[in-house]
Amino acid sequence: VGMDLTGDTDITDPVIQYYTIATNTLTNLSAAGTDASVSGNRIVWTTFETHCWNGAGICEPGAPNPPDLNGDGDITDFILRHHSIIGGVTANTGVDCTQPTVDGSLVACIFDENQTFPDAPVDADFDADTVDLALQLYDLNTNALTNPMFPVHSTPTVAGRFVAYDLDEGFLGYSVPPAHGTELSGTGTMNDFVVCFYDTQTGAFTSTGVMGFSLSGDCLGGRVSVFESQGGGLSGYIALG
Repeated sequence: VGMDLTGDTDITDPVIQYYTIATNTLTNLSAAGTDASVSGNRIVWTTFETHCWNGAGICEPGAPNPPDLNGDGDITDFILRHHSIIGGVTANTGVDCTQPTVDGSLVACIFDENQTFPDAPVDADFDADTVDLALQLYDLNTNALTNPMFPVHSTPTVAGRFVAYDLDEGFLGYSVPPAHGTELSGTGTMNDFVVCFYDTQTGAFTSTGVMGFSLSGDCLGGRVSVFESQGGGLSGYIALG
């Protein structure tokens, strides 16, 4: 039998919960969401606005009615939200993004240029088209949103001050490095996924030249693991910095 865990009277929503190993305690945040990431006492995730209500005027606790979380007049967006485990407070950022990861106060996430319906598509990486996934950074302490203007292929990961991600050579931008048409892997082709990282302190972009994707950060060691590689399915670590 299904359970209504968000309080919107339906049982069709993905719901954010967390489990405390030390006390064997499961906590329900009563918040719809997916792609949760944890760092210390902070949890971040994205919520598809429509999941916040039952379609008949009843919303989850704390959500506006209808649940327009970014104030753009529709309920078709994926919005970044976060929760403080110590403070017990859930907050809405109003930032349109997916696949967030967090380390400390820094969140890296993806903005889909073409998924802004009914609003006009946005060219976030300034390459004169609106078909890319673009890297976005959000600081939970200052509520500052930063757009480094880099295209990404899949979920970025945060490791200290570095943000690692895989970049599709075929989607390189025109106005920021690396230039459109740059071959990063040394294979002589322009169809590889290459591991890159961005230094949030200096603004420097670095291409490792390593082909791979499905990254996972190790903030304690300042390195990133590559779970899958185009060079034969190998896994390994790349040191950042």
